[in-house]
Amino acid sequence: MLRRQFVVGLLSVLACGFGTVVGCGDAAAGSRAHVYLFRGLFGMSPGMDALAEKLNRRGIHATVHGYGETSTLAAAAAELYKSGREAPIILIGHSSGGREILPMAAQLGRAGVPVALVVPIDAPSTTPPSANVRRVINLYLSDGVGVPVARGKNFNGQLQNVDLKKDPSMGHFSIQSADKIHKQLIGYVVSAIDGGSSPPAAAAEPSSPAHHAQASVR
Repeated sequence: MLRRQFVVGLLSVLACGFGTVVGCGDAAAGSRAHVYLFRGLFGMSPGMDALAEKLNRRGIHATVHGYGETSTLAAAAAELYKSGREAPIILIGHSSGGREILPMAAQLGRAGVPVALVVPIDAPSTTPPSANVRRVINLYLSDGVGVPVARGKNFNGQLQNVDLKKDPSMGHFSIQSADKIHKQLIGYVVSAIDGGSSPPAAAAEPSSPAHHAQASVR
């Protein structure tokens, strides 16, 4: 029993220990939502830190990470979910961070863990969502870096591709820090939490490689 408690505690530290930690000090017992936010290349996504602060001020647990940490964090999140300490799981990422969160969701699917919401933000490439994901909202600029997300054959959740190219205030870097985008994202997160933590098809995903939709990064 003590060994199990130690392992769960260590995994909780891992989930909060990578990247910038916002709001990890209140890691209380019991089930709770966790919003994982991922920066893009070279960490040039300051809007993710600002969004985490806004979420935590609302009492929603959010942490910010580098895009290269998704695999390690998925393993830790799976253990935390199975221990009953973390649910629902929500993934949001900008640029390269947005590219990596759908594969992270698939990794969680292979562990039998559901993901309530995935939001890529102007990701230069994407993979089809896995069956364990309830909802995908892809915010992108078709006249810039971002690409749409294709619906995979195993995905039965909600998929929205939102092209913001007609908004003159939106660019690859401004999109992740704009206050109006943050308000939308907070609304998506609140809706995902209110919708519960048991999206369809939480069974293990097949391990076959996913196909990427790609765009050249400018």
